[in-house]
Amino acid sequence: GATAAANNRVFDSAVVAEIQDADENRVTTGNSSSQLLTIAAVSDGGSELTLSGADGLSVSGGSAILSNLQLTGLVGTKTLTVSISTPALSGSRDIELGHGYATKLYISAPAAEATSRAEFGVQPTITVQDVSGNPVDDFVGRVSVAAEAGGANTLNQFTGSKFVELNDSPTANFDDLGINGTVGSYTLTYRAVDDRTGQELPTAAQSISLTHGIAHEVVVSATSTVANAAPLGDVTATIKDEDGNPVTTGTPEVVLTVSGTNTVSLVGAAPANAINGVATFTGLSILGLQEQKTLTA
Repeated sequence: GATAAANNRVFDSAVVAEIQDADENRVTTGNSSSQLLTIAAVSDGGSELTLSGADGLSVSGGSAILSNLQLTGLVGTKTLTVSISTPALSGSRDIELGHGYATKLYISAPAAEATSRAEFGVQPTITVQDVSGNPVDDFVGRVSVAAEAGGANTLNQFTGSKFVELNDSPTANFDDLGINGTVGSYTLTYRAVDDRTGQELPTAAQSISLTHGIAHEVVVSATSTVANAAPLGDVTATIKDEDGNPVTTGTPEVVLTVSGTNTVSLVGAAPANAINGVATFTGLSILGLQEQKTLTA
């Protein structure tokens, strides 16, 4: 009879139960030779285990072929026990339970530490599992990932190798994924197709928060017209990354200058430190001839 089985599948080989005498002869006659069987299964590790196909079975002529048994649980050694009541006897057999069919994806290590225009600090790991969460060690197929921006975010580019080919392996390790875009929340969706069956497994998804990248430019905002020597009003200089996100870390010193075709000076332009990516200048005025001037930070 069976000594091994796949999770959540009917045993490939039937279990044969016999009522025997003290010398291991099958008891084929008498009241004890035909009666109901009680069948139970337990896991050596104590994990949850479900036995199916064991109800209403009986032995006739001292023998029974149990052909529809099915175990559902974590992989490992399980003990199958068959009992009768007349007389009160039982017998056991160990069944080595292996993984079943691939049915789902599990995000065993979510992607994390996302900075715009850089690879994720923590790359995702996806495991193909059966219905009980056992890794499907012999899975053959492709695991892929796609990114989608949430809310008003803008996904400029999802970078890196977006699929992993598995050949008799349950685990897909991505290693160079990254997002170029505006700060905020994004959704990573993982998919897999079983090459042996052509079946697409249910998707798995995670959220990831994108932070700004490194400083790329300084954007100056000021009034577009002002009289000579008149107050210029507040001028702001925003430090931004390549995707237009304010670079909010640190308090770098920002210097504001003015230029034009003719001689020009900027009055009151002391350096200012950026707070949350923005340096604010107050009390400024421009001295020079009438023409277009350019403020630069």
